[in-house]
Amino acid sequence: MGDHMKEWEVYKSLKRKFFLIWLFSVPAFFASYVISGLLFGKGSSAAILVPAVVEFILFGIFLSLVFRLKVWKCPRCHAAFQSSWRGIFTSCCANCGLHKYS
Repeated sequence: MGDHMKEWEVYKSLKRKFFLIWLFSVPAFFASYVISGLLFGKGSSAAILVPAVVEFILFGIFLSLVFRLKVWKCPRCHAAFQSSWRGIFTSCCANCGLHKYS
């Protein structure tokens, strides 16, 4: 990881959170739907509102993580690390060519 270990740890943490939210948002929605249906009765306004609020919150977290990953600065040149077309799957800085995790 070279000279920029701390910066790469922040990047890895953001990327890990991004994938976890992406992976668990649909199961969390269904779990909140089932639980709120059991608690409030199917078809009630609360049983519909609770899953919508849960998904809205998860979507907001997801979008904030997308934004933070998009504007994450390269440890070497301090410009945006990601290219516009490869996103988080890029392997090197779009500006200075610093390889990921080096």
